[in-house]
Amino acid sequence: MDKAKKAGLSVKEIAEGVKGADFVMMLMPDEHIAAVYTSEVEPNIRRAATLDSPMASTFHYGQVMPREDLDVVNDRAQAPGHTVRSTYAQGGGTPMLIAVPPRPERKSA
Repeated sequence: MDKAKKAGLSVKEIAEGVKGADFVMMLMPDEHIAAVYTSEVEPNIRRAATLDSPMASTFHYGQVMPREDLDVVNDRAQAPGHTVRSTYAQGGGTPMLIAVPPRPERKSA
């Protein structure tokens, strides 16, 4: 957080940052996405927002079951984060994949 603040960015806890967002990106290690979505994102994300995860498996395997009112997309740079950043800082860019996955089937209770 300190690095982001020093760069002049507005920093908020996840639940607070999600509240007014139109587009929420789940950019964290895969093993944390389901728990963070359940505890911090789902109760706070506004209706009709868009939810993004760079890992298609997040939605495909039901780790996250987004509400019906949310749009879902996947995007992923085709390079590690440090390469994306250094290429950008040099005035370039890296290729990116974007997908709109089908909604996972909801299991009946």
